[in-house]
This record gives sequence, structure tokens and C-alpha cells, in this order.
Amino acid sequence: MTRYDTNDRWEDPFEPRQERRVAKRFAAPLRVRIAVHDPKLKCRLVCRGNVVNVSRVGVLVRTRHQVEPGMRISIGIPTRICKDTVCLPKVFVGAAEVMRVIGEGDGISVVALRFGTELSQNMEFALFTDALQAQFSPRIEV
Repeated sequence: MTRYDTNDRWEDPFEPRQERRVAKRFAAPLRVRIAVHDPKLKCRLVCRGNVVNVSRVGVLVRTRHQVEPGMRISIGIPTRICKDTVCLPKVFVGAAEVMRVIGEGDGISVVALRFGTELSQNMEFALFTDALQAQFSPRIEV
């Protein structure tokens, strides 16, 4: 008989999954710019995307861009929506990796992006996301 480790991590498929996200997500009415290099056309395609939710390490965007998991893209996030933009650049620009793509029909996809180090390790960007979260997260009155 083979022994097994009773202290080993095990996830019960019938129990709800534990939250494994690194950073808290929140909704914010942002419109971002996404740039993708198209190897067929040998050019860079730029289009807009509407943010579903955002965190310090990633964003969920609805877009018409045709992307695939694993692709590296460039994203531009404007800061004018934030109330206190005195110390912030007008736009944060950085790389992101496509983690997941869900088609919604009519050429629209919901794309999960993980930010590269230009954004995820940027202190100004962290301050920006904190300010957005304070501005747009629902407050619980006690």
C-alpha cells in the first residue's frame, strides 16, 4: 500500500475555489489603447478597448482586436479619469501578455492581460490604481 502525504495541498472539485489573485480587481470606466504587431501586414495595429476590471498586475478588456493567448502587446492607459493627476503622466504605456481570450460574438472579445514589469513594478502606476480603486470601488457604510 502506498502512503500519501495528508498535509499535501489538495483542491476539492466540489468546493468553491480559493482566490488566487495577487491583486484585488475593481471596475473603472477606462478606455485604453492596445497595439499589436501584425506579422501578415508587417505593421502595428492600434485600437481601443473598454476596461471591464483592472488591478495593479493586469486588466480585463473588451476589444475588437484579434489576439491569442501568449501574445505580447502594448497598452496605453490614460490617467485623466483620476481626480488627482498632478504627479501622474498623461498616459501609462507598457507591455502586457495576453493570458485568456473569450469571444463574445460580433468580433468582440474579452481579453485578460497581465502587465509587464514597466507597469506592474511602477510605483506611480501603483498610486494610480490605488487612487482609482478609492474613487470607483463601492463603499460599505456601517
